[in-house]
Amino acid sequence: MYGLVRIMALQTPLLEEKTLKWFLLKAGLGESKFKNKGHALLTMPSELYILSTMSQSPKIALFPGTFDPLTNGHLDVIKRGEALFDQMIVAVGQNPHKNTIFSDSERVEMIRELLAQECPNIKVQAYNGLTVDFAQKIGATVILRGLRNVSDLHHEFQLALTNRAIGQIETVFIMTGEAYGFTSSTLIKQIAAGGKIDRLHQLIPPLVLKKMKAKTDAIQKIVDQF
Repeated sequence: MYGLVRIMALQTPLLEEKTLKWFLLKAGLGESKFKNKGHALLTMPSELYILSTMSQSPKIALFPGTFDPLTNGHLDVIKRGEALFDQMIVAVGQNPHKNTIFSDSERVEMIRELLAQECPNIKVQAYNGLTVDFAQKIGATVILRGLRNVSDLHHEFQLALTNRAIGQIETVFIMTGEAYGFTSSTLIKQIAAGGKIDRLHQLIPPLVLKKMKAKTDAIQKIVDQF
């Protein structure tokens, strides 16, 4: 099995020989060792890679949430997070304190359909119970979370510390894109309850917008409970 190790980003496609040797030594690969053990150096237009014959543990990220509904902010985090890990799993969970518009299966199918073309390698699964337990069950190495603002940070910081304490798993945060910093599923439900769901076209994917139009009664009941 080949392992792809990114050493650094470069502005030019090639490194000077002495610079290359320095990086190989830092990576634990002396020049002779590099040549004798079948390692191949690949230079790309913007980045330098070392292709190693040594097996490496895959970095598996779990991105959990209720996703009721999935927003463009969620998609932004998913797409950007995919580039950071070998594998990514979107975990659709249940929050006992929240009533949902869509069932578990409906949310899973919507997300799978939305990711099918742009991110076909991302898996989508439903789960029950603690996120940290599900992460351990599937072998995730990190939990991925999106941060919108300072208010999110306090809550997420507590979760991250708790998950590390009870599950020995780290949390990686990605700042939500500027265009989605104010977006939340709760806010979207409240706007949708007003009856003009088309106003949400910049905040949620077209597929989700279409599905929400068929759930107006359920949305109103949920918002009435806020």
